[in-house]
Amino acid sequence: MTHALVAAIQLCSGPDLATNLDAAEHQLRQAASAGARLAVLPENFAVFDAAQYRHVALQLPAILARLAALARELDLWIVAGTLPAADRPDGTPVPKG
Repeated sequence: MTHALVAAIQLCSGPDLATNLDAAEHQLRQAASAGARLAVLPENFAVFDAAQYRHVALQLPAILARLAALARELDLWIVAGTLPAADRPDGTPVPKG
């Protein structure tokens, strides 16, 4: 039987996307260096501020590109918790704040 180390990452995300992504990257790097093959980020890891939700959602392609690059570099599967969406499933925009 093969075993894989899984990292459950906890963060204290706030309103600043760059700060949150840097913190997530730091934790992902630590998990990979400890031997994790799968890391799970918490919900709202990219932003924890309703006023920033739509703004961050519009940056989703850049967020995903950064996570994908990290996954390749670290040879790590990453579950990105929840990510903000600019639109609801019915197509209506998520309101600001």
